[in-house]
Amino acid sequence: MTSPEGWRLRVVEQVSVDTARFATRNRSLMSAPLADVVGDRALGASTARVALPLEQMPKGPLLGYDVSVDGKPAYVVPRGATAEIEAAHVMLLAGKEGVTAPPIVAQFVRAICEFTPWPWKRVRVRHRLRFRRALLEYLEEGLAPFNTDEKASALSLNVKRWERLLLPVVIPLGQRLAAKYPSVRGRYPWIPRPPRTAFALTLRQVQSLRADALQVGATLRSALGEGSSPTSSADTPLLAAPLLAQASDVGSLSELSNAVAALRDFVQALAKQVKHPRESEALVALADYGRRWETIVACEVPLDRPFIVRTQRQVPLRVRRPRSWVRQRVELRDARSNHVVFRVADENVEIAKAQLKGLDEEPLEHTYLNGLAASSEHYALYASEPDRDRRAFIDVRLKVARSIRISATVIHAIIWLSVALTASLGFEGSLDSADLAVLAVPTTFGAALVLTRERTSLARRLQWVTRVGTPVAVAALWVVVGWLYLGDYLTT
Repeated sequence: MTSPEGWRLRVVEQVSVDTARFATRNRSLMSAPLADVVGDRALGASTARVALPLEQMPKGPLLGYDVSVDGKPAYVVPRGATAEIEAAHVMLLAGKEGVTAPPIVAQFVRAICEFTPWPWKRVRVRHRLRFRRALLEYLEEGLAPFNTDEKASALSLNVKRWERLLLPVVIPLGQRLAAKYPSVRGRYPWIPRPPRTAFALTLRQVQSLRADALQVGATLRSALGEGSSPTSSADTPLLAAPLLAQASDVGSLSELSNAVAALRDFVQALAKQVKHPRESEALVALADYGRRWETIVACEVPLDRPFIVRTQRQVPLRVRRPRSWVRQRVELRDARSNHVVFRVADENVEIAKAQLKGLDEEPLEHTYLNGLAASSEHYALYASEPDRDRRAFIDVRLKVARSIRISATVIHAIIWLSVALTASLGFEGSLDSADLAVLAVPTTFGAALVLTRERTSLARRLQWVTRVGTPVAVAALWVVVGWLYLGDYLTT
């Protein structure tokens, strides 16, 4: 994990756009013999069973993930064990940089690595514009199970549901009671109340905890150089507090505050060892593990010869309108050389334009690449420079094939022309039933051809203008036809 370039000879990754919602990523990792890496721990053996780190992926569910090592199936290490390995790696790097830390820091680092963003996203959606309120509710929900019984937790959730329904009435009433009766205790932060449990928090206490956490997040963001992330436990260490409380002796607000302060001191000590945080491998690793999983597999590998690791997974795809751009993040420096191929599996769709951009949105085609090939079917690049960027974005603008695009546009225009002719001639009184049938019936069949021709979701998504405009045009045509019949505008 410390120097993957030492044993990862080459990575070849193919990103294939299959549908409008998902892309398939096939990755081949060519490894050097691991005898030197394993060392004396497998002296005299031809194979060894190892935990092999393969790639970093955004934290989230794995869709259609499949992995094989040297042609044999391998097994992904569970999330908790992966977090243990990542935390040990961070602490090992910190030790090499001359920084030691108390056990609570190692436990906090493990919680940051283990954090998964879904519980936080669920709470954040309910408080889009109020970060502190969202963080308060997240900590209350995450810490409550360790301090209250199940009945009390269920009761608290029921109260919160009623609370949201009655909020427009309760807020003014609570403010009036707080002003008239200072001794009244309530559930809201503007009315003082005694804590129900050790982790009963208020907005003011959350703000106090955030003061130290913000320092940690700023340093780690600077080390990674990728901007802020709303779901990173490295940017917001308090997101890992429930996991920390579950796995350690943190059982009160003061102990949680001390743990955050200890993590702050640890991060600042690492930052002081270097000129810039990005030069600290421990800080970069911790910032990475707050945003991504390190996929580690348990497998048996040969020690005396090279081997290949193959993985396959599906990733979400978003087609950005109106110009149909898609974006995929790729790794450019997790092996001695990286090959990346972007292709479209749908034969009705082509690549109109492709760009390679850094995380700062600056173009990279003319900087660190050793080879680049682009066509209407694929976009391929090769990079092996030692100082190349770690990650980049491939932005691709998709379009349907020209023959399909022209035919759909012509039929769409003919439909609207039929609408205009029908309305104009009908209201002038120069249109009879036979003429109306000639205009309306073939046009409707042509529209049906446009709407049913493309059977792939990606082609349909790219033709959204004609696929939306054609039904509207047909509906307008038959509205005009009905109006002409009912208004006696047709000639006999």
